[in-house]
Amino acid sequence: MSLLNRYRRKGGFENLLKLVESSTPSKQEQLLKLIEEEDSSWAEMIRVKSLSMDKIFSWEPQYLKDIVYRVKPRILGISLIGQSKEIHEKVAACMPEIKWVEVSDYLGDKFGQGEIHAAQNQVIATTRELVEDGYIRFEDVDPKLVLMSA
Repeated sequence: MSLLNRYRRKGGFENLLKLVESSTPSKQEQLLKLIEEEDSSWAEMIRVKSLSMDKIFSWEPQYLKDIVYRVKPRILGISLIGQSKEIHEKVAACMPEIKWVEVSDYLGDKFGQGEIHAAQNQVIATTRELVEDGYIRFEDVDPKLVLMSA
């Protein structure tokens, strides 16, 4: 049975997208390779429509504020490990200094890749929830991310 057959139903693409988003980078690469072998257009759509930390933190501060206020400081701090100083500054500008101090406390700690990946998954999942609840509209943030209803 092909991988895509189980996702070629209503809501299947979004489920596959979320599976790829939540996978580790190596697993994402494997999944995208399998998808590419079956249907290159689906693989390209997954690449374009997948949320990532880079995509999220490239958004304007007005959209980031909704995300950083929804994510617990510990999770946000861990998710920012390995991100650039510019991203740290951008996130810091979205919150009161006292909250940034709490978030930044986690930047110096030693966390494993699994913990960092889990924290980043929570940021991505929170972002998806904000979109589903209508607090963030991909049409305003990045129209390429909009999922068309089947």
